[in-house]
Amino acid sequence: MNSLQPLQEKETQKITIPDFKQSLAYQFADASTKKNISEFYGPEFGYLGKEEQEYILNNLAYIGKITQKYLRYPSNAAMLQQGGGNVVEFYLHPNGDISDLKIIKKSGFILLDRNSVKTIEIAYKDYPHPKTKTLIRFYINYFIRYR
Repeated sequence: MNSLQPLQEKETQKITIPDFKQSLAYQFADASTKKNISEFYGPEFGYLGKEEQEYILNNLAYIGKITQKYLRYPSNAAMLQQGGGNVVEFYLHPNGDISDLKIIKKSGFILLDRNSVKTIEIAYKDYPHPKTKTLIRFYINYFIRYR
């Protein structure tokens, strides 16, 4: 009967999510970064390695700004008055390469979604390099401005 004891103990153990919100990097992160982490990573963020978490906390807003610099509104989408946003996901590697680039929340417009992927494929070369392979997720928004 004692041989079952360890198995029973394992079954009753609860999985705890590491509390990344206690880290200094999280406490000093801007409100937008905290919102993005909460919305796009959720509890999964707590399972990322410490280096990944710190990289995301320190660079996610900057990656968004770099991407914005390269982002152009597709002319066909503008003519069709297509607006909205999507969420992209990819892995950023220590050598600066990216992999597994995809849209994880679609805008509802293929022109905007394709443009986001193309923009990341150009902009990533300017992203700061992480120390370890890091999962990146962020929102790309397309605003229609009426004049």
